[in-house]
Amino acid sequence: MFNLFAGSLLISLALASLSACSSDDEMAMPAPAMAPKAFATSDGDYEIAIEPDRGGYPPVTESGAPGIELAVEEPALNNRLSKSQSETSEVKSISQSGSASGDFGNADRVIIRSAEIDIEVQNITNALNTVGLIATSSGGWVVASDQTRTFAGSISIRVPVEYLDIVLAQIRDLSTKVRTSKITSQDLTEEFTDVSARAQTLRDTKLVLTGLFDQAESVEEALNIQKEITRVQSDLEALEARIKFISESEAYSLINVIMQAAPMSMTVDAGPDIAVGVINTGIPYESPGMGNRSIFRARFTPPEGIEDFIITWNFGDGSPEESTDRVAPITEDGELISASIVHYFSRDDDSPLIVTVKVRGSGDAGLVEGEDTQLVTVSRIPPIVVFAGTDQTVEASQNVELSGSFTLPESITDVKYIWDFGDGSPPEERDLVNAFSAGNVTTEHIFPHFRWNPYEVRLTVSGKSEIGEITGEATTYIYVQETVGVSSPDLNISSTIRSASRALQAVGVISVNILLWLAILSPAWIIGVLIVLFLRKRKR
Repeated sequence: MFNLFAGSLLISLALASLSACSSDDEMAMPAPAMAPKAFATSDGDYEIAIEPDRGGYPPVTESGAPGIELAVEEPALNNRLSKSQSETSEVKSISQSGSASGDFGNADRVIIRSAEIDIEVQNITNALNTVGLIATSSGGWVVASDQTRTFAGSISIRVPVEYLDIVLAQIRDLSTKVRTSKITSQDLTEEFTDVSARAQTLRDTKLVLTGLFDQAESVEEALNIQKEITRVQSDLEALEARIKFISESEAYSLINVIMQAAPMSMTVDAGPDIAVGVINTGIPYESPGMGNRSIFRARFTPPEGIEDFIITWNFGDGSPEESTDRVAPITEDGELISASIVHYFSRDDDSPLIVTVKVRGSGDAGLVEGEDTQLVTVSRIPPIVVFAGTDQTVEASQNVELSGSFTLPESITDVKYIWDFGDGSPPEERDLVNAFSAGNVTTEHIFPHFRWNPYEVRLTVSGKSEIGEITGEATTYIYVQETVGVSSPDLNISSTIRSASRALQAVGVISVNILLWLAILSPAWIIGVLIVLFLRKRKR
C-alpha cells in the first residue's frame, strides 16, 4: 500500500509540473499590436482574428421594448469556461493577412469591467422598471433592486460586457441629471491563469486517484483513497466556483445605478441686504477686526408632504458653512422660518459679500430645493475705547467717586454712557452733552453692604454709526470692607435703643436661668453645706 500511495504522489507531482509548464508557455506568448475580436465561422466555431477596434457596439434590432432591444450574440462565458477546463494548453492561431507572426499579449486578457452611475430622475419607480427592462433586453439580468423611499432607490444589473457602453448611454437618457459616473476595469488574468492551472492539476490528480481506487486490494486502502478523492474534489469545486465567478464577471459587467428624484423648486427668502461693521481692535495678536454680531434667518413655504429640512448658509468670507435643521411655522399658510444662525464678519476685504442660503427638504412628496442670496456690506470703523478707572477699596456705606473716560470717533453720534454698579441698584444712564466731556465722565455711588467678593462696576458707551450701533465697555472693581468705628450714617437712636433692650433682655434671661439651676440643684448643695458644717464641728 505504501508503494501505491508513493506512486500516486509521484504522478500528481508530474502532472502539476506539466500543467505549470504549459501555463508558463501560454503566458509567455507575445502581445498583439491590436485587440482581438471573435467571429463565428460557417461551422459554428469561433476564430480569433486581429481587427481594428470599432468601439464594441453590437448589432441592434427594432422590436418592441421601451428604448431598444439588443440582439445578443453567443456570449463569451462558455468559451472562457471551456478554456479553463481543457486538459492541455492550446496554442491559438491568429490569422492576419496570412502571417503567423504578431504581438499576442492581449489575446487572452481577463478584464472585468464595471460601472457605477448616480442619476436624478422624474419618477423612481418608473426608472427602476425601465433599467430592469434595459438589462433583460440586452441579455442581462437584475441582480438587486431597492426603493427605500419615494424619492430614492438603487438597482444593480449585469449586462454583456460588449453592451456596457450602450446600456450606460440608455441609462443616461433616462435621467434629468447625471450626478456622478464611473467605469472601472480590473485585470484578473494572473489569478484566472493560476486558478485554472490549479484546477486542472486537481482534475488530473482526481483521475489518477480514481484509477488507484479501482485497483485497491483492501477495504482500508479503498477508504484511504476515497478520503483523498473527497478532499481533492472539495478543493476542485472551490476553484471551479472561482473560475465561474471570474468568467461571469468578465462576460457580464456589473452596473450599480443610484437614483434620486429630481427635486422640485421652492422659493426662499434670505432677508434684506444688510450692512455690518468691523471694528479695528488695534491688538496685534487678535484678528484683524472684531465684527458686530449678524443674525441670519430664511423664510420659505414648502409643498405639502415635506417634513425634513436642511438649511445651509455660505457667508462668502471663506469661513466654514453653517447648517441647521430646525424650523418653525410663522403663518397659517405653511410658511416656515429657520433657526437663527449667528455670524461675525472679521474683515472688510472683498466687501460687499454675497451670502447664500440653500434649503433642501424631503418627505413623502419627494424632494424640494431652493436658494437665495443676500448682500452684506462690511465697513471698517474706528472703535470706542473705554476706561472705567482704577480699582478701589472702601468701607461699607462710604461714598465712592467713579471716574472713567473713552475715545469718540468723529463719525459716531448720539453717544450714551451707562454706569452699572453691580450691586443690584438701577444703572445710571446719561447722554453725552459734548465731545469734550468724553475725556472724563464721573459719578458717585454708595455701597452699603460689606462683601467678600468685589463689586464689578461696568462703564458701557454706545453710539450710532453708518452701519448701526456700536458699543465699547470696560470694568473696574470696588472692594468693600466692614465699617471701622462709628460714623454718622450709623448713628440711629431707635436702633440703639432696640439693641440695648435686647442686651438687657439677654442678661435677664441668663440670670433667670442661673436661679433656676440653683433651685434645681438645691438639695445637693444644701446636703454639701451640712456635711461641711458637721466636719468642722467634729474637729473642734
